[in-house]
Amino acid sequence: MGIMSDVDAVHPYFAAKAAEWMSRAGGDPADSGDLARWAQIVWHAAHDELGACIYNSFIYRGVIIAQDGTLLAETFRSEEGADYVYRADLRRLGCGASANVVGLARGAIHQAVGQPVAYCRYSEVCEGPTPQRSLP
Repeated sequence: MGIMSDVDAVHPYFAAKAAEWMSRAGGDPADSGDLARWAQIVWHAAHDELGACIYNSFIYRGVIIAQDGTLLAETFRSEEGADYVYRADLRRLGCGASANVVGLARGAIHQAVGQPVAYCRYSEVCEGPTPQRSLP
């Protein structure tokens, strides 16, 4: 992946992956900017300057995202293989922190924010081929 000169710029790969994910999740691809930025940041955190993966724990991260594109909470995978929402994010959203397994936490987050939410994994926006745009 080439180095971008503008600190705020999002590489087209991450923008395309995030827009495709938002569309598949029932959201507006135009609202995928925060997800694209998250994907780019976490990808770079997991890789060295040559693109080699150096921190495998990042590939098991994810985010809970609202239908309007707001990133609400980050997730991680336990040693047992279950995905959890960080308790601090749940507390910040007013959900309490006891049920932090992703499936249960999504319901609590949905109630707290009053709009549909979805779970996006690192692999869905940071790995695989660039989506092909459909022609009009």
